[in-house]
Amino acid sequence: MLVRLANEQDLPALESFFTNEPMGTGWTVATCQQVLKQSGDSMWVASDERCALSGVLIARAVAGEAELLNIIVTSDRRRQGLGRKLMEEFISEMRATGITRLFLEVRASNVAAISLYDGLGLEQVGLRVGYYQPDHEDALVLACTI
Repeated sequence: MLVRLANEQDLPALESFFTNEPMGTGWTVATCQQVLKQSGDSMWVASDERCALSGVLIARAVAGEAELLNIIVTSDRRRQGLGRKLMEEFISEMRATGITRLFLEVRASNVAAISLYDGLGLEQVGLRVGYYQPDHEDALVLACTI
């Protein structure tokens, strides 16, 4: 599995990825283009030898801190370490560019993601009550020094 920064050539595959992944709601080719062009924003992709996308990580970095905006792994690749690999590559790159702190929100019910983040050293630093819509689920705010 190859993990790398996304580029303009990935846009057709990203469009298909987000169309077929329920967790990708809200991400379009236009928003992907915006991420690819915006200073401080980054998008990472994980693909197999056939170049099929199996995972995407989207983040923003500003003033020495990074925020994970979204991480999605296809249902057939979950619980196989791909999310961890995406996170490790991202964290490594952030550390190399001088980013010292990472923040993210995660659904309080997403046990698998919380376990992943815990294993990477993130700790709960806050709670956003009713953050996720339309179901009003709470979000745990996690952070770590990288």
